[in-house]
Amino acid sequence: MGRNLVPAGQPLGRLFVSYVSHSVLGTLGYSCYVLVDTYFISVSTGAAGITVLNLSIPLYSFLFAIGAMVGIGSSIRFALAREMRDKRQDLYFSTAFFVLLGIGLAASVLGFCWPGGLLYLMGGRGRILILGTPYVRTFMLFSPFFLLSYLFTGFVRNDGAPTLAMAATICSSLFNCVFDYIFIFPLRMGLFGAALATAISPVVSMAICLIHLLSKKSHVRFVWRKPSARLLLASCQLGVPSFIAQFSSGIITTVCNLLLLRLSGETSVAAYGIVTNLAIVASALFEGIQSGMQPITSSLKGQGRDQEAARALRMGLLTAAGTALLVYIVTFAGTDLFIGIFNHERNPRTAAELGAMAHWALRLYFLGYFFSSVNIVEAGYLASVGEGGASGVISIARGCVLVVAFAFFLAAVWGLPGVFAAFPAAELATTVLIAGWQLLVRLRRGRLSRV
Repeated sequence: MGRNLVPAGQPLGRLFVSYVSHSVLGTLGYSCYVLVDTYFISVSTGAAGITVLNLSIPLYSFLFAIGAMVGIGSSIRFALAREMRDKRQDLYFSTAFFVLLGIGLAASVLGFCWPGGLLYLMGGRGRILILGTPYVRTFMLFSPFFLLSYLFTGFVRNDGAPTLAMAATICSSLFNCVFDYIFIFPLRMGLFGAALATAISPVVSMAICLIHLLSKKSHVRFVWRKPSARLLLASCQLGVPSFIAQFSSGIITTVCNLLLLRLSGETSVAAYGIVTNLAIVASALFEGIQSGMQPITSSLKGQGRDQEAARALRMGLLTAAGTALLVYIVTFAGTDLFIGIFNHERNPRTAAELGAMAHWALRLYFLGYFFSSVNIVEAGYLASVGEGGASGVISIARGCVLVVAFAFFLAAVWGLPGVFAAFPAAELATTVLIAGWQLLVRLRRGRLSRV
């Protein structure tokens, strides 16, 4: 069954720094390739290319959401089962593998046969639809690899090899960056080349993860057995925060794109694309903190060391809060620099309009990370200790229900700025809900202790 991930007596702070730093570097590697991808596309095709990319993000988000829910949820269940010496630990990987492979193949067929229809549903029209159809068809064909890469990296990280999981993510991102340039510029493949580089990158990640999964050090076993619906459901329950984090971004992007198209047009969608692509880097920091913390808290919970798990949570919250402050200071100071990197519109009037809009939008949007940082870590912690219900409520509230509601309400009241203000408003409301819930739990415990 293997030894405990966090043996008694091991310094918790040192382990926390090791796991979180490796995880953050991995998620940053992924987010940086998104920025490089956006930069190359903006240079190659201008605002139209950024619009195509932003309209395609919901499709990526759907794939990533399924992969995260099943893959990460299964890896958490595996970690808990290993600590409790549960014989079912060998079934989680196999069940998730077959399920994700089946979903991925279905998505590949859909993307190959109906790419234009998918992009049309996301809001693509006219020249954007013509430009974006080959892009969508290409990356959708590789859907199984996008899904399975989450499974591989999640199990490698939870099996005590966070450094290799980080290396897999970073190497995948580097491959994407290098071949983005090669395909788009020297080979003149345009958006198709960008999609092809992105589509191949998860294959690189999976190949590196196999170094651990096929080694003697691995405790992950592949079992040729029919997938278990019960184990799948249990895994998905703990993967809900990861699912909501990815899927909600697709819903939010779709809703906001449609609102922006109605309020202002393609330029506002391009501005939103610049803001959300920069936001991916910020979100990666906090996702890295919570995913790095997760194997530690799952192990401690599985061993019954609840006080130490709570201490790890406090470390995570403090780290996230400090990071949020640093992110906003850097963003505020370098607003025009960051926007200028992606604003390569050839029409001077459109370029000026895009830059002015993205300037105030970026500063307004990033206020949300003062609250989002706490919410991401809190939801991730609850999932890691088996509290899937509470974690799911937080994730659904912040990731879908509240932000969509605020987007419609604030757009009606405030117009264009209201769309960008929806994210900080929803995260603030979620933080208030979490604080209220925790206060009620403490009051209830206090009453029970008196009885």
